[in-house]
Amino acid sequence: ELLSTLERNGNGCVDLEEGRNYVSRRFHSLDANDDNTIDASELPPGPGETTETRPISLADWQDAYTARFTSFDSDANGCLTRPEIEAGRAQGGT
Repeated sequence: ELLSTLERNGNGCVDLEEGRNYVSRRFHSLDANDDNTIDASELPPGPGETTETRPISLADWQDAYTARFTSFDSDANGCLTRPEIEAGRAQGGT
């Protein structure tokens, strides 16, 4: 489950740092040719990630995550709970 994968400090929710650390690790695992970008050959195009013509850098990947995090954080406390994650995903977030 997503919450247990991301939540590392034991506070019961996912803070921005935990999430950004996770997406950074995922980015590096997907960057098969180690060129510090993810292109369509490494990850099929997806919303906010990459397109057929534009690879995405780690900074852009993290920025996209931060935007999703902010949109999921309904109470703006800087920490995502299971209900916030589920609601965000139900509204089309990833």
